[in-house]
Amino acid sequence: VATGVSVVSLDKALEVNVVAARVGDNLEIKCDVTGTPTPPIVWRRNGLDLAALNSEDIRVFVDGSLYLTRLQLVHAGNYTCHADRNSDVVQ
Repeated sequence: VATGVSVVSLDKALEVNVVAARVGDNLEIKCDVTGTPTPPIVWRRNGLDLAALNSEDIRVFVDGSLYLTRLQLVHAGNYTCHADRNSDVVQ
């Protein structure tokens, strides 16, 4: 049985970012968590998994960035990203 070892990291200078946007804007937020092999990224808003929301205005791209369309006040909050199956390294 082969087991895969993955290494996940995040530059300390990139742990926290403050992003401001206006209602109606589109916004892309990058996730700077990296790994070998490249890990799938999980995004959360105020602790809730965004994938579970199944919202048309929230998309996660292949590179792990989060894209919000037609921002509304409901989109405000604390967004975090981490590698799937490794929540020790969080941005």
